Amino acid sequence: MSLTTATDSPELTVTIGSASYSFSELPIAALAKLQAWIRSHVPHPLDALKGHLDGLDPADRAVLLEAARVEARSWPPEVGTAAGAAALLGSEPGQVEALAAGLSVHHPELTRPDVERLYRALGKETMRLVRAARSQGRTYDGEGTMRRIFATLFGLDGGDDEDDLPNSDARPAPSEASTGT
Repeated sequence: MSLTTATDSPELTVTIGSASYSFSELPIAALAKLQAWIRSHVPHPLDALKGHLDGLDPADRAVLLEAARVEARSWPPEVGTAAGAAALLGSEPGQVEALAAGLSVHHPELTRPDVERLYRALGKETMRLVRAARSQGRTYDGEGTMRRIFATLFGLDGGDDEDDLPNSDARPAPSEASTGT
């Protein structure tokens, strides 16, 4: 985010259901909250190994521990990096958290259940796009309202850079079970 161009003006307005919602690049305070979310929800690499080393050959255990130590040097993943995007947007809870942060800028009256309802509606749209792509014999390219929202929130240039957000293979689309269909 360029502080010289930061404004409170909406950059994107989308219709979800029958209402319009505005989004703009997240302010620093919201980014800090998302960073705290990552820290509390993404396990430290050494903690992630606990319980998985028992019974391994000592050489294999040493390799895994060294890899975790190397990974720990850049933990937690930072918002604004590819690793941070994967940590945040690579899970449904992270996507909901990012959407909540984005909605809070222009729609502070929305409650967490409101955000979750909107997320499910966006998930239904994503599933509709996936099915449409499949029916045409092609793979869903990840474009859609949810991707445009996240690109706007993180100041990406329209979401065209595949390295900025996890691709559709790395970022799970909300399942039909989670969207209530």
